[in-house]
Amino acid sequence: GGAITSATASKFGGAALRTTLASDYLTTPMGADLRPGSGAYTVDFWMNYTSGTGVIWQIGNDLNNRLYLQIFGGVIRLAWFISAAATTHDGATTVTTGNWHHVALVRNGGQFKVYLNGVLEITATDFTIPDYTAVMCIGSDTAYGGGASPFNGYLDEFRIHKGLAVWTAGFTPPTAETYDGTTTAGIKNGFHLKKDQPAESHVMVQNFDGANKKIFSSTSAVPSQGNLSTTLYTE
Repeated sequence: GGAITSATASKFGGAALRTTLASDYLTTPMGADLRPGSGAYTVDFWMNYTSGTGVIWQIGNDLNNRLYLQIFGGVIRLAWFISAAATTHDGATTVTTGNWHHVALVRNGGQFKVYLNGVLEITATDFTIPDYTAVMCIGSDTAYGGGASPFNGYLDEFRIHKGLAVWTAGFTPPTAETYDGTTTAGIKNGFHLKKDQPAESHVMVQNFDGANKKIFSSTSAVPSQGNLSTTLYTE
């Protein structure tokens, strides 16, 4: 996609992912370490919303079989399609534009919960998530043959914990960036390393901060760094 890192707005670290058009999105392969499977799963990020309706995060196989978070009608929406049959759950709080908001999707104990700025917005009954093999897409549904719903705004500190429900009740959102760009100790700011998690768990973070545009995937006590599959251009 054509997503870029921008210093115009960021929550932490001086840069964020900017997406405004259908061609502005980020993808990474859905390897086994990112597939939800049948256990706990957490996706969280900061967003600064400008306008419109847009898909923020999406996994799946195609437009008729997918799970996603989006802004819809000014609120957070959790939705999924199973063989083209749609299920949607909308939050009650209007997301104000031009401000940073923390969003967390937590799957745990047979439920999905979506938190906005640490406050519970959506509770939904879990479903059996297929073993999706297409890419994970951030910022649009274009990678799935859509393109009518790009997210218009900025995204920062995008994190995934497979195998762990990071939050199970209301919480205070992270107050510092996940990775400070200097030592592995800096990763501990609200981020759970492998040693903190159950067996067979994995973690990922993308902070969009210049030279530190990295994925951290932990299969041991010390995370490793790897480049994203999609090129990020600096504004």
